[in-house]
Amino acid sequence: MRRSMWACLGLVAVASSVAVAPLAATAAVTGRQATSAAATAPPVAVAVEGSNGALWVQAPQLSSGWHSLGGKIIGPPAVVTIPGTSTPLEPLFIAVGTNDALWARTLTVGWHPLGGSTCYAVGAADTSGSLTAACLGLYDRLWTYNTADVTGCSGLPCFTTTPTDFGGVLTAGPAVTPFGYYLVLGEHGEIYISDGNAANGFTGTPWRCIGPPGASGYATAAGETTIFACQGTNHALWTASQSTETWSSAVSLGGVLISGPAIAATSSVTEFFVVGTNHAVWERTPTSGWASLGGYAVGGVAAVALTNVNGSS
Repeated sequence: MRRSMWACLGLVAVASSVAVAPLAATAAVTGRQATSAAATAPPVAVAVEGSNGALWVQAPQLSSGWHSLGGKIIGPPAVVTIPGTSTPLEPLFIAVGTNDALWARTLTVGWHPLGGSTCYAVGAADTSGSLTAACLGLYDRLWTYNTADVTGCSGLPCFTTTPTDFGGVLTAGPAVTPFGYYLVLGEHGEIYISDGNAANGFTGTPWRCIGPPGASGYATAAGETTIFACQGTNHALWTASQSTETWSSAVSLGGVLISGPAIAATSSVTEFFVVGTNHAVWERTPTSGWASLGGYAVGGVAAVALTNVNGSS
């Protein structure tokens, strides 16, 4: 994997330089409504693999708390928005089944095959009205799927073309940005980025992480902003952002994570979701403290703001 200008992105600092607060079961606040971002927080869908292997979710279209949507999934799911649906936008949940194929469902329509095969871990995003999914697949390479037909299979998306082989050697599930970039974890914990063109390969970063990275983003009149996050080598949450080709330095938001984070970003607020040492889901913004969403997650968490990339519902 090649390195280029991305190598000036910032540095994940060593654990000794960070004040880390453990995520414990005795949180002072509970739920997204308890955060300081309550006034501007967008509607968000959150998803995990539960202790029974089923998909468990929180979404504003449902009553409070965690709800089982069934299935038997392998590893953390992905969740994206379905373009053009009601306000807030409807979430589409994507997961790897026991047959290593991709499956999808909504809050009201049950599981159906999404297409694809030999996917061991998945990331996905709504990329300009198309559904893009990325897999840690055969030979530990990055394989991607894309469709602009989001209603082609009984009113829901499905992939009907062969995947694109981006190569690489991945050690965790990939992340997809709304702008078509892919972030992956390499053999030695390095984060690499693809610009969405398989012919261009990957560029390296100085970030060192544990487990799958998270990515999200939003667009304003000033341009596109991408948010990156991961579990750092000290198990804390680390994040960086990019606007107009320039990345900020990575900063720690503390905590003790046991898996990769998820991000729900809009121009008004960015929310980070993680799994703590008690396997509960925890949430925070760059300026708020940690709040527990409860539940019991296996392997990781997914989240998406139920708004368009430009911030509208």
